[in-house]
Amino acid sequence: MNYQKIITLLSVFVVLAPSVGLASSVVRTGETISIEKDQKIEGDFYAASSVLSISGEIEEDLVSIAGRNTLNGTVGKDALMLGASVDVHGAVGEDLRIIAGDVIIAEPVTGDVFIIADTVKILSTASIGGDLVVYGGTVEVSGSVGGNIIGNYESLRLDAPVAKGVDISTSQLVLGDRANVTEYVKYESAQELVRAPEATIGGDVTRNDPVSSVDEKAPVRHLAIAGLIVLFSALAWFLVARTLLARVTKRALVKSVRPFLLGFITVIAAPVIFIVLAVSIIGSLVGIAGLLMYVVFAIAALVGMCAVLGVFIFTYVSKKISVNAEVTPYSLMAGALAVVLLAAIPLVGPLVLLGAFLVTLGALIDLILRPNLD
Repeated sequence: MNYQKIITLLSVFVVLAPSVGLASSVVRTGETISIEKDQKIEGDFYAASSVLSISGEIEEDLVSIAGRNTLNGTVGKDALMLGASVDVHGAVGEDLRIIAGDVIIAEPVTGDVFIIADTVKILSTASIGGDLVVYGGTVEVSGSVGGNIIGNYESLRLDAPVAKGVDISTSQLVLGDRANVTEYVKYESAQELVRAPEATIGGDVTRNDPVSSVDEKAPVRHLAIAGLIVLFSALAWFLVARTLLARVTKRALVKSVRPFLLGFITVIAAPVIFIVLAVSIIGSLVGIAGLLMYVVFAIAALVGMCAVLGVFIFTYVSKKISVNAEVTPYSLMAGALAVVLLAAIPLVGPLVLLGAFLVTLGALIDLILRPNLD
């Protein structure tokens, strides 16, 4: 795995993300969030939901985390959108950044576009003023690009003008009739590009054999998707049982080794005890029920450590600047990014994640043993 590329990529994404916590910010959470056509958000807009639909105007930045994101209105500055699907049918005034499963862009974006996704369609009605950077699967570009096209693609079909050059890694590159690349085309692929008769290239065309297969580079997307899974699971817990998640996080971050020790003992002892009971005749039902409960708690700890890491990060940051160090959609986003980054760091990262998991599991157990402590 190219861990350095993964860490650099996600670090840049975090650094470039819009800032959180300005006084003019509007924050909304819920199952469904809708901004109607006649509504206007004068500052930044932050949203976390299952379904998000924006038909009105957002004067400054947009940050959204939703199962389905639909932008039909306009965003005055930057937009950061995370979800299972993102449909952009409205103009974005500056940069657009997306992590999703499926992406459609149908309107102008003045600045750069950065995407991590499985499928991407940039329609002919769209235009990108700056660079297009994609780490994805199947990508179709039919709208004009004012800068360079960069990234890693399973397949790219380009059928639009490009003001600068193309520099990508891909298994297949297709230039359609409307492709007009002003400068060079440089691509890393095992296959020659497929070029339509009407496609034009102003500079040199250079092909390099891939150093590693596309499958070996897939961890970049796999880590991003894993981060999304953790993030959406944490958001679901946040929306359904916010108080419980806050109590677990608070119990995990107490200045005591108790949560860690409880988590460690649970991981070591619980499976042994429940397996012994399960194979016995008298305690088989108790053992099976205990194993199922153990799995449920383990999954809850995996999801909950996203909140624990996020609040821990915000607690540290709050010493430097004014940031709310509580369980919020933004601390969950920070925690999910931390999980992805730590998973990409050899040896040290997994050890930190293991510690966070044990502390969160211990906090869950402690909450059951001492429910009235808070």
